[in-house]
Amino acid sequence: MSGLVASRRLDSWWQRLALVTWMLVVGQLAASAADITTTFVSTNVGLRIPRQAGVGANAATESTVLVSGIQTGITRVTVSLFINHRWPADLRITLIPPGGEVVDGVVLLGANLVYSTQVPITESPSTNYPAGDFYSQSNRSSFNTGIGISNQPAGRVSFSDGQAIIDQDLPAHVNNVKDNVHLLPGTYAPFQPLAAFNNMPPSQSNGTWRLYIEDIFNSADDGTLIYWSMTITEPGPHIWTGGGADDNWSTALNWVGGNVPTVGEASSLLIFPLAAAGPSINNIGEIRIVTMNVTGGYDFSATGAGSITLIANSTLSVNSTAAVDLNMPIALVGQPTVSVTGAGGLNLQGNISNDGAAAGMILSASGPLTISGTNSYTGVTTISSGVIDIASNDALGGVGGAGTTIANGASLRVAAGLILANETVSVQGTGVGGIGSLVFAGNATLGGMSLVADVPGTISVLGGGAVAVNTVTAAVTPAFHSLSITNTGTIAINGALPTTTALNLSGGATTFGVVAQPNITTLALSNGADLNIAGASATVSGTISTGASSNASTISGTTLNLAGTNKNITVAAGAAGAGGEANITNSDLAISAVLTNGSFIKRGSGVLRLSGINTGVAATVAGGTLAGAGTLASINVTSGNLSPSGAFNVAGAVNLAQGTALVLPVGASANPAIAAGGVVNLTGTSPSTGAVLQAYAGAGNTIITGSAVTGIFNGMPNNAGIIYNPTSVQLLSSGRTMAFTPPGPFVVDETVGTLVVTVTASAGGTAPVLRAFGGIIEGRDVSLVGLAPAGTYVFTIPINDNFVDTGDVTGTLAIVPQDGSLVANSATLTITDNDASDTKACGFGTGLTVFLLLGFGLFFHLRLRRP
Repeated sequence: MSGLVASRRLDSWWQRLALVTWMLVVGQLAASAADITTTFVSTNVGLRIPRQAGVGANAATESTVLVSGIQTGITRVTVSLFINHRWPADLRITLIPPGGEVVDGVVLLGANLVYSTQVPITESPSTNYPAGDFYSQSNRSSFNTGIGISNQPAGRVSFSDGQAIIDQDLPAHVNNVKDNVHLLPGTYAPFQPLAAFNNMPPSQSNGTWRLYIEDIFNSADDGTLIYWSMTITEPGPHIWTGGGADDNWSTALNWVGGNVPTVGEASSLLIFPLAAAGPSINNIGEIRIVTMNVTGGYDFSATGAGSITLIANSTLSVNSTAAVDLNMPIALVGQPTVSVTGAGGLNLQGNISNDGAAAGMILSASGPLTISGTNSYTGVTTISSGVIDIASNDALGGVGGAGTTIANGASLRVAAGLILANETVSVQGTGVGGIGSLVFAGNATLGGMSLVADVPGTISVLGGGAVAVNTVTAAVTPAFHSLSITNTGTIAINGALPTTTALNLSGGATTFGVVAQPNITTLALSNGADLNIAGASATVSGTISTGASSNASTISGTTLNLAGTNKNITVAAGAAGAGGEANITNSDLAISAVLTNGSFIKRGSGVLRLSGINTGVAATVAGGTLAGAGTLASINVTSGNLSPSGAFNVAGAVNLAQGTALVLPVGASANPAIAAGGVVNLTGTSPSTGAVLQAYAGAGNTIITGSAVTGIFNGMPNNAGIIYNPTSVQLLSSGRTMAFTPPGPFVVDETVGTLVVTVTASAGGTAPVLRAFGGIIEGRDVSLVGLAPAGTYVFTIPINDNFVDTGDVTGTLAIVPQDGSLVANSATLTITDNDASDTKACGFGTGLTVFLLLGFGLFFHLRLRRP
């Protein structure tokens, strides 16, 4: 036998009552001289090991030890135990790594189990047990280390992979079923190999380890865990000195103590300090790295089979004020981390691939990090912080990869001219310094690219670039997602958006492609952003708004679905122009797309311009201006202006509330400006109420038609005439030339009683009318009826001395034709106060004013005179 001696059988009463003290040391083969060994002693001891609570319910004791400071992969684990127990053969002891469960551990003692099958040994002896039979052939044979063995190195029993097993004399079966076996100090194989922990990286080995002790037999035995510790051996670091005759990694003088990394190492720690910066060539082969620290400006390259493999949870860390170039093949296991903190930055120029299964990277950079290799890895690329630049088409991995995630507070910047095919990018933030999560420095072709929008996500297109994106999808459903596009170029989204996306567009042109039918919660446009809907439709279930800007925004294309009633469209005033006035025209939102399925409320001080056939959509103006042309179901102006540039065809009613205005631009030629199928309500009932008509049309037009017109306009500039018919309002002007002779100004004393004025006119048109002070004073040449020839018209205008109470009064005397043709002249009229106590002052001046008259078919004329 190896390590086993036969002894006399203990009396049964002693076997039942005596405590057997024993110590066990479990370990692996000795480490090399460069290795680092650290022992961690548990303070969680003195724990009772209870007997089994009942059949099928094993009693268990769990103790812990905290492991920290491990820098590389594990090469050896040694576990030391000191336990008092009557029947240690009843125990199953398992070592469990951090974060693991019992099934993830290594069984140190197997409690009368066959090694290979892990089932209880039967009562009947057998000759076919494998060589690893831990407790010989017997069932519940007593495994005693002997009485009085102390917790000293000389009294320990060691277990290590590859060592002799207990009862190696099988199948001779020297020990019979009734033997008591004493285990003498020595080295033995554990029940399961501890090599299971080999190459465990620091991210997994640092943490809380557990010792799990089970009494698996239902007997009266119990015991106590007195002591346990574990010793971890890891490779020592390879520290570059560059002191050799060349720059090769295989040169011993290039490393501290000649500790050259080898291909066989499972997890190397490489350190490249500032003092030794310069060229460094891997001519050895594949070096598997758990940690690589670079603090100087190195230029890494490889010859032959030279490469590095970043194993699972490993770290490539660069903290250098000078640039670091890494131009050698890199293989990935799992998702290692590349971290750049120095201002010099890192250029990853080597080709990056999987080491077997799909693998990715975690990228973190407070300094420059550029990836420019022809990469084929297929795992997830996670950009956790900083700005990451890519300068090659395959920088983010190969075809069929798992995509790229840009975390909040990180940015991915794409160099101009790249072609990124079939890449899925998840944008989860606004980027570093607000530049955007995904930034395109110029033109980019993203064939088949998809975006995953989380809360919030920002895409930036800079330098006038043009970018095309396949689809934008939601990473989590249901969830609220926000996608912001900051754009000085163009971006095309050719697939669908998540149904809960808030879309924020700043500048540039964004197009939803033919297959894209986005469902947007809110739409915000700023800095002249243009949205083009090339597909069947785009749906906005919430509000549409624009920010203050000197550039207009547009929504063009096919159909914009409002998906509900009273959706707010808010257009902010533009940037301040000359004189401090808001440049409203340049803060426009122009929607040429067809609006469907709802109604909207125009808010804000800016201008909303429509031009689509928006059948069935009701518009409310609660601020600013609704301009343009096209079709609407109804228009209700409660505040602000209605300014048709063409014809608004309205199926239902049009309401212009008191204090609102109908504004017609210079040169308007639409006839009519508002064509309503319902009633046009001007609200006001007298000249002091109702909407205001601000008309500057250059020709006579019928501006309103409807089933009926109710109310009147409060007025228009210079109070020119307005003609109302039951179903229309008309502007009138004359093509005749008319002028005062003499041209004025005119001054008359209030006591004179009349003012005689002569007007010289060209041929054509009807006789003119003179109006002063907004029509309160009026004169007419009653001798002329119908069309008037060229000639002179003499008007006698009555002046009532009660009109001037205190001081002189100055107003405009206007020539108003009655046939809708252009009027040429006006003049100043001053009525002086005859009271000697009043101040006498006359204002003189001439002016040329264009007057537009409104009219319906039936001439309506209002005269107001002071008594």
